[in-house]
Amino acid sequence: MHPCLEILELLEQIVSHVEDKDSLAKFARVCRSFQEPALDALYINVECFFEFFVSLSSDVCYLTDFVTQESRLSLAHAELEGFTRRRLVGAVHILTFATFISEHVQMFKRDISPSEWSALITRAARVKTIRQTIYQRSSSKILSSIDVVDALNKCPVPNLFPNLRALYYILPFGSLNPRLLLGPQLRHLIIAETAVALCATLPMLPMWCPLLETLNTASVSSWTPSELVHASNVVVQWRHLRSLSIGPVNEPILTHIASLQPFHRLALDALTDSSPWLRTTQTIHIRNVDRLIISGDTLQTCAEALGKLFSPPPGINAGTTRVSELNLRGKSPSFSAIAAAINTYIYPENLTRLSIAMIGSEPDSSTGFDIRDFPRFSQLRRFSYLYRPSDQGNHVVTAEQTLAAISHWPLLEELHIYPTIKPPLSFVDLMTVFWRCPHLRDLGLTVSVCLEDVVTVLGSPELKARNDHISTMRFETAPGTTLDVKTVVALLRETIPQLSTINALDSDAHFWDAVSNGLRRQPQDDVLH
Repeated sequence: MHPCLEILELLEQIVSHVEDKDSLAKFARVCRSFQEPALDALYINVECFFEFFVSLSSDVCYLTDFVTQESRLSLAHAELEGFTRRRLVGAVHILTFATFISEHVQMFKRDISPSEWSALITRAARVKTIRQTIYQRSSSKILSSIDVVDALNKCPVPNLFPNLRALYYILPFGSLNPRLLLGPQLRHLIIAETAVALCATLPMLPMWCPLLETLNTASVSSWTPSELVHASNVVVQWRHLRSLSIGPVNEPILTHIASLQPFHRLALDALTDSSPWLRTTQTIHIRNVDRLIISGDTLQTCAEALGKLFSPPPGINAGTTRVSELNLRGKSPSFSAIAAAINTYIYPENLTRLSIAMIGSEPDSSTGFDIRDFPRFSQLRRFSYLYRPSDQGNHVVTAEQTLAAISHWPLLEELHIYPTIKPPLSFVDLMTVFWRCPHLRDLGLTVSVCLEDVVTVLGSPELKARNDHISTMRFETAPGTTLDVKTVVALLRETIPQLSTINALDSDAHFWDAVSNGLRRQPQDDVLH
């Protein structure tokens, strides 16, 4: 054997590029040097928690099919197969979602023997990531009966997965002992339990998982003050926390986050103007958060939250906060407040992604959205603005405003405005966009094409721009315009050579389908046609 294959790090790199599990199993069986690295790679990621136990012998457990309401079969069918409502872990939740084509249900015939536990514990020690979700359509997903949970709860060691780094468990724990999954090496915890329930039932969680960096739980609209205090007493014990999304928070949690700089991701959900931490005189003074997500009742509340989070305490010089990605969502009685807060508190050289979603507006909305309010943020790579079609009025973005705004964003890669700007961009405007944003890869805007613009761009080499990144566009034919398919295809090949998919209005679908087909043909094929 080549001496290089005696280097463990090299072997680990080799097996990490083998995606097929059968090949990894063969590696482990036929080559002694590859055995341990191959087994590690084989078990490092568990995509279905209960599927991990299928390796037990058939006299211990077996699988049977369970079909849900989508196929018009109810729990009564499951009972015919030997199930009862009690015997299915989370059966009520599963049937409520009713999104599966079919499921396999795992059943146990007997308890796991000591020798089987020994083998299982050895394999489990190799696992670094576990995922268990009920939101993905897959006929291979495995659910468990209560027999399985009863058997697993008899595990002879307190923690079955001692080296687990990430747990994505989007199911209620139910009667399963969560201690089996929550070990000392856990860094990322994303679960369906609410933070209230988690902290109430597992107050020792910070001792079990002292290195936790990510806590993402199911959100609730409101907690009682005592529940929030209890949850915060648990959360503030994590000294390595870098990402938090648990629903409502309080001042102790935010003050703790401010002490953990830099922070990676902070999501503040269900924020209202009566949230207690917004009404205090104390400021939080977070100085560095990579990604901030605020969902409030209004954008005015979001603006107040930015001020409370980032304002320095008295006696400290004011400064801006370093935020790379900012996502804001709420109704908008006045857009000027949130625009002013962003410009006041966010350091312009760091912000690369800005998303604003207006989910509604008050009847007396006086200040509309203006995309030109952010000229200082020259490092923006992504800008997204969403509003409801029913909230148009002064929240609609115009083509003139868009062209003025992007002149300050030369690094822009993604631009999304939904439903769209009015009037839409012309093809000449599109050339201006390409000149001003040469790195653009995703343009979520509708472009209106008229014959005059086509002739103008074709006849003006100095106007013509080229984008080599965009593959999908939305086009419409300007009213009263008749276009030639071959001419438009030739123009698009010259200006957007990677374009392969065109989305169009139903009224224009026939023409733009013909253009799409022309783009997919090789240029020499057009000669034959």
